[in-house]
Amino acid sequence: MARLFSLQRIGPKKLFQPKRTREAVENWSDDLSIEALGMFGKVTATWAQKNKPHFVVRYIKNGVTISASGAAGKIFSYVDEGTRAHLIRARKKPLLRFRVGGSPKTRPRVITSTAGKSGKVWVGALEVHHPGTEPREFSVIIAERIGKKADKVMRRELKQTVLVAEGRVE
Repeated sequence: MARLFSLQRIGPKKLFQPKRTREAVENWSDDLSIEALGMFGKVTATWAQKNKPHFVVRYIKNGVTISASGAAGKIFSYVDEGTRAHLIRARKKPLLRFRVGGSPKTRPRVITSTAGKSGKVWVGALEVHHPGTEPREFSVIIAERIGKKADKVMRRELKQTVLVAEGRVE
C-alpha cells in the first residue's frame, strides 16, 4: 500500500528554554535586589552610624528576601513596623531625661530620610506613657515597587525567550 501523506511537526520544537529563563531570572533578581538595597539605604541615609542597620540579601527558592540584621536591625523593625503604646520607667537612673518638640527623620510610606530635629526642651520624669509610633512601612512600599518592576521584567524576559525559541530573534 502506498503512503498517501505524512504528518510532520512544523512549529518550534522547544518554546520554553529553562536554562535561558533561569539565567534571566537570576540576572534581574540581582538587579532588583541592588535597587531595593538602594531604597533601604535612602531610608536610613541620615541615621547615626551606630543605629544604621546592615541589610542582608538572601536568595530563596521562590525569590529574594532582604532583612536588617543585628541590634540596629531591631531598631529598624520598630521604625518600619511601628510600636504600640507602652509605659517607660526609669530603671538605672532616678529619672528619665529626654528632649521634647523635635521632628522625625522619616515619614510613613515615604522612601526618603531627612535630617530631623532634636527637641530643645529637656524634660525629666519617673515614667512616661509613650503613645507608640506610627509604622513607616518602608518594607511594604519597597516590596510593592520592586514587585511591579519584577512583573514587567519577567513578562519581557519570557516574551524574549519565546521569540528566541521561535527563531524570530537571536
